[in-house]
Amino acid sequence: FIERAFLLAEESLGQVSPRPSVGAVIIKDNKLISEGKTDPQPGNHAEVNAINKCNEDIVNSTLICTLEPHSYHGVSPPCTEAIIKSGIKKVICPIEDPNPKVSGNGFRQLIHAGIEIERNFSKKHIKRAKKIIEGFEKSLVYKIPFISLKIASSIDGKISTNSNQSKWITSEKSRNYGRLLRSKYDAVMTGINTIESDNPQLTFRDKNDNNTGYPRHKIVLDSNGKINQDAKIFDSNEKTIVFTTDKNKINFKKNNLEIFEVGNIDGRTNLSEIMKILNNLGIHKILVESGNILNTELIKKNFVDKVYFFISPKIIGGDKTSVGDIGIQNIKDIIMLRDLEYKYLDEDILLSGYIKEKNNVFRNN
Repeated sequence: FIERAFLLAEESLGQVSPRPSVGAVIIKDNKLISEGKTDPQPGNHAEVNAINKCNEDIVNSTLICTLEPHSYHGVSPPCTEAIIKSGIKKVICPIEDPNPKVSGNGFRQLIHAGIEIERNFSKKHIKRAKKIIEGFEKSLVYKIPFISLKIASSIDGKISTNSNQSKWITSEKSRNYGRLLRSKYDAVMTGINTIESDNPQLTFRDKNDNNTGYPRHKIVLDSNGKINQDAKIFDSNEKTIVFTTDKNKINFKKNNLEIFEVGNIDGRTNLSEIMKILNNLGIHKILVESGNILNTELIKKNFVDKVYFFISPKIIGGDKTSVGDIGIQNIKDIIMLRDLEYKYLDEDILLSGYIKEKNNVFRNN
């Protein structure tokens, strides 16, 4: 039953931030009698949705949830109150909520009310539960979003030919999977060079080619305010956030456009300032689809937590690499990935992993 709870939580990724995505199921006599997942604010939390949807006798049942039930009055009342009132007798949950306002207090409240707590899970289950809330946790710990780079390259590491042709290096299956990834993030980020060269929409469309509305935010870093009002990124209703060093240079308005002026560092937008603004907006998990310049700056400034490499078995040659000079002279200083995962996408391979860096929230796990 924990598998079903995980799947529910994963379904809501990219849809409920600044809340963490949670899945909950209720079982009785070894039968699933209800389930729920997190609503966007100001809706209900997963546990309350599961309780409210239950059409069978809930007394003496067991609740399985992917994250400790929240225990304080915020936008919504405490889940612990609803659980206690429902008559549920046991709660099974793999991890504590990293929010200092909860952090074990939810479990303590339930125990005090006579509800049994079980937390006997495998390392695999605990890791999966933490992965679901990695953006939420990064925001709490470091006050900046969780950043993933998405890179599509040839097997020799090139992202385009020397004449800047890149359509298409990877297979259609890889590209479709990459678009699906967007829907699991709060936002997708790119730079103005990518907007000008590729003119992407940065959306996730369903199998009938309908826009799903996810990711909910698109972010463009545009130091000099060069973005064109006819860019395809404005074609859908999701909010587009543009960061520039001089907002007066962007002389048009759109209903789905928000402009932030930030500091100028060596002719580029101040990434540290941008990360703080995005975190304050409740954007906790960002997928970056950009070129060499932005990828390089994000890695150099230690903002990147995870990388997705879509690798095609093609050789292009030249110098159009996904990451430029990041100042590494010695092999001992190279950046390593950990917790690697591999996936075959037709002839391509997707390699993903977490960067072993000091600011990674899972550095000690």
